[in-house]
Amino acid sequence: MYHDGNADANVPSGFSSWVDGFLNCMDKKLFCHALDKDNAFMNRVWTALIYRPLVQVNFLPDNLCDGENLKVARVPATLLRIGSWQFASEHEGDLVGKFYFATQEIVWEVLANDMKYKMEMQWSAISAIRATTEENKLGILEIELHWLPKFYVEINPRPRHHADWISVNDFTNGQALICRRHYLEFPSAAFEFAYARLLSSDRRLFELSHGGFLSKP
Repeated sequence: MYHDGNADANVPSGFSSWVDGFLNCMDKKLFCHALDKDNAFMNRVWTALIYRPLVQVNFLPDNLCDGENLKVARVPATLLRIGSWQFASEHEGDLVGKFYFATQEIVWEVLANDMKYKMEMQWSAISAIRATTEENKLGILEIELHWLPKFYVEINPRPRHHADWISVNDFTNGQALICRRHYLEFPSAAFEFAYARLLSSDRRLFELSHGGFLSKP
């Protein structure tokens, strides 16, 4: 038990038990990262899960403790905006956010004019992050970078084959080279789960999620 039991009076029935289960799972290296989870930090996690209004963290199944944690989280998105450039998906799969837990990367994949592009960002490149989710509304993710993302285009696409990528300079009309903030919209349910995994996988990102942004939208 990591949290202050005095807070339980304001917690819905049954909620405290699954939060504790979540934290215990973290303590068993849920996401295979040897984080320094001291009591003060775990208290902050517990408090954030209950009181932070921006994202509702769903119960994480026990089987995530035995290897599922490294699987890529793939979340279809509806809109990506960077500066004055934006891309809106017309069909599911046109725009996808991918969260890589083994390599600690975030990737935006864009399918436009029968060409697939992607930009890659290391978690360590993120200087600010926040999410907003509301029932029956799209989830919103905003990140701010202090390093430029890497840009790629797929070549020789073949069905059921691993994608081949080559480096390109940019595909956002130069906006991703000068604008540090990325804005995305996702269907809420799938995004909430991926975002909870992301924050629970990296202490620094969890801390950043409670901070502000330096750059303008």
